[in-house]
Amino acid sequence: MEDIEKDDLTEQDSPLEKEESSSIEPKDEPKKSKKLSKEQIRKRKAIWYSVRITLLALVLGALFAFISEITAEKTNMIGSIILLVLLILISIFFDGIGIAVTACDLAPLTSMASRKVYGSKTAIKMVKNASKVSSICSDLIGDTFGIISGACATVIVIEWMIKMGTENQNIELWITVALSSIVAALTIGGKAFIKNIAVDKSKEFTMFIAKIVAIFSKSERAILKNNRKKKNEDEE
Repeated sequence: MEDIEKDDLTEQDSPLEKEESSSIEPKDEPKKSKKLSKEQIRKRKAIWYSVRITLLALVLGALFAFISEITAEKTNMIGSIILLVLLILISIFFDGIGIAVTACDLAPLTSMASRKVYGSKTAIKMVKNASKVSSICSDLIGDTFGIISGACATVIVIEWMIKMGTENQNIELWITVALSSIVAALTIGGKAFIKNIAVDKSKEFTMFIAKIVAIFSKSERAILKNNRKKKNEDEE
């Protein structure tokens, strides 16, 4: 009996052991760092890109508006009209670039790059980044110059009113409305016209722009140099 009682006592935990066991708490597992999914990273990049484009548009808009205002004030009426026409043409042209790059097919450009055609590599980069190119050309530059052209039209009206020596607000209002309508019609009509060209001749349009941009690429300049060298050798 005594042996049995001893065994029971040994099997039971002592009060001190119970306190020690209760005081020991399981350690917290290290928290795993939350990794962003590809979709979340893509969304963040898109948001940040939109913010940068907005800030850039703000800076460029203010800069070009200031330049156009100063130029229009310092030049005569003919100079102001020429500036207005240039602003409209730039707005239309850059809108066409954005449309052409978006509509352009990559396959013919890849074939041209394999034959080492000057500007083809730059054109491929533009097409692969069509959304960014379109955003910069159509939205940033095209729309900014379109808005500035409206401001330039207002300056022309004010200059005309000063030269005419009249302060009739009704005349100023109607002239401003008429000139703004003409600017809007030319801009919208020009963009509609160039859109058809940019879609139908997207490869040619994109290559035309790519050859201009390729001047700043070292590899493209090397291709141009080699092509000229081969052409001279063939002629000889």
